[in-house]
Amino acid sequence: MKNLQGKVIVFILGGWIKKEPDGTWHTVEFEEDAEEVSGFGGRLRVLAAKYLLDEHPDYWVVPSGSKGKFEKIEDAPTLAELMKKELIQLGVGEAKIIKEEKAGTTHQELQELKKIVREFGVKKAIVLSNRYHLARVEAFVEKDVELRELVQRSILEFQEAEEVVLRHDEAWGQRIKDAYESEKMKSIIASENEGIEQIKNSTYKY
Repeated sequence: MKNLQGKVIVFILGGWIKKEPDGTWHTVEFEEDAEEVSGFGGRLRVLAAKYLLDEHPDYWVVPSGSKGKFEKIEDAPTLAELMKKELIQLGVGEAKIIKEEKAGTTHQELQELKKIVREFGVKKAIVLSNRYHLARVEAFVEKDVELRELVQRSILEFQEAEEVVLRHDEAWGQRIKDAYESEKMKSIIASENEGIEQIKNSTYKY
């Protein structure tokens, strides 16, 4: 892994991906189905990462995620590889992107992030995901002594993708509003809340 000593990284949690009839893959928008609830609207994470690097050219970006549930699909990319491709298409320099391709779940991603911070001397890690997902992310962190300490030391922080995207493109406002008022989102948030309670009472299936 490239020298991250003293660097600030934007760590993008993997979402859901979709294959088009022409064989191309892409991260999903709010209007598209995502079988994994935490993958809904994952395209905003990629956009938000691009905007954060526009604001802070000295930042680095770490898209995270293995093939996960797409492991048995031969031509499926890892989530990290696909997000890297989309970031480059948006104008992010390839040299500023470092993939994390081991983790297949949110919990595993946080464990890999912990290793990156510890082993490479990262100054700050910004965990980037959708608003609905971050509450469960924070619940995982609260259960992990080392991650909790990173938050207390201001090395680890969380960023809503929606907030960053709206700061740069107000045209997303209605789409985000509609998504969060949808029945699908209500179901997703209910599932996320159930997961949070399981994490808190130690019944979560990792």
